[in-house]
Amino acid sequence: MRQMGVNMRLFIAINFEDYDKDRLYENVERLKEMTKKASFTKKENLHLTLVFLGETTKISLVEEIIAQSVEELKMREFILQVEDFGTFHRREGDICWLGVKSYTYLSKLNEYLTFYLRKAGFKIEEQTFKPHLTLARRTIFKKEYSVDQVQKQMNTLEIPVNKISLMKSERIEGKLVYTEIFKYKLLK
Repeated sequence: MRQMGVNMRLFIAINFEDYDKDRLYENVERLKEMTKKASFTKKENLHLTLVFLGETTKISLVEEIIAQSVEELKMREFILQVEDFGTFHRREGDICWLGVKSYTYLSKLNEYLTFYLRKAGFKIEEQTFKPHLTLARRTIFKKEYSVDQVQKQMNTLEIPVNKISLMKSERIEGKLVYTEIFKYKLLK
């Protein structure tokens, strides 16, 4: 098994095409109008995390686990329905996210990936899987806006999903950059 000597910060995700990122980013633009302050996700970084791995050199092992999980589930291309807005409350400001319609596929894929990654020795956090796309962190809303009011301003979207991606996270010249380093195509 090929092992890269360089430690990389990795996560497994559903990565979106540019057209879909443009449509998703319209929600970030709406959110900007309703906040006093926030750290907004850059358009090019919009994704849905399936499993966060952290630092590792075992790139080929992760690639094999992605392939094994997708093949065992016989995962097919599907339409992701983005239809919910919510927040995770934090002392320094909320994390704002768009939720997706519950898909057994996504939960099962998370379950398989987590199982095989742990079996291979990866330390994967114990947490309930809640598929979402992060729009902003450290968010403070303007007084006149509630989460319910923000929800009404968000677009619901249908986005085609045809691959599962292994993503590298790194800081380049102070900017957070996500790069797809491996993709596994879903069945048609």
